[in-house]
Amino acid sequence: MTDPRVLTLWVIYDSPADYPGKVVLRRQHATKQCVEIDPEAWVFDSVREARLAVPPGLYNLGRYDMDDPCIVEVWV
Repeated sequence: MTDPRVLTLWVIYDSPADYPGKVVLRRQHATKQCVEIDPEAWVFDSVREARLAVPPGLYNLGRYDMDDPCIVEVWV
């Protein structure tokens, strides 16, 4: 997305409900009103592999206590 009012996040999940036992990378687009999750998911066997798929130049925010437990980290 090229809209400057949209923040693109890359989220790494460990064993989400739709891919148990796998690590998943998903792109999300956040605005003041909502967060839209892209339907495309990149599936890996390890967090390391998922990190290598994150676009270069992004910053790892880690995760927050209020995040879903399967979220490993968020990149912006």
